[in-house]
Amino acid sequence: MKTYLYSMRKNLKSKMVFALAAMALLGSACHGTETVTAEPPLETQADTTAPTVVSKTPDDNGVLSLGLSKQVEKSIQMTFSEPVTLANLQAIKMTTLEPRTTTTALFITTEALAETSVAVPIELSIDPNDAKVISITASFTDDKKYTVTLEAGSVQDLAGNPNAQTSWSFTAAQAFIPNPEVNPDALTAM
Repeated sequence: MKTYLYSMRKNLKSKMVFALAAMALLGSACHGTETVTAEPPLETQADTTAPTVVSKTPDDNGVLSLGLSKQVEKSIQMTFSEPVTLANLQAIKMTTLEPRTTTTALFITTEALAETSVAVPIELSIDPNDAKVISITASFTDDKKYTVTLEAGSVQDLAGNPNAQTSWSFTAAQAFIPNPEVNPDALTAM
């Protein structure tokens, strides 16, 4: 009798019974079959743990570098505790704050009002090489604060467990490059 080692790579929802059939292959010819029985009997436990975000790029209250551009399309990532699928695309949102102003044309005055939250168009994708990573691609503008919100149930793990609501914020910023024509010593002498 030959001994074979099998591993199950599927999340199991409850107690299930599996019958495995193995075929010994040599080259292109089939050389018989064997029925395999799991001993002791295979028992499983249901996965009831919800997926959680374990890391974000950029971090909460972090900075997303735009390089030398004032506005650029980039991707940000969030990594989950386990592989996930997108369950509700409309439940993953990104917003930014825009100033509200009122203008009087006759006197050309502008009055700043409170900021308002504005939705940012996004594209979502799951990394094909790592189903724990979701990328959000959008157009980011220098000196703006962005907030990403994942509503409850926006993603789920492979067993169908939904995520809890979570959010994080970051600021997009253009890289600073000093002007090589300015002498830094002259600035401190003033």
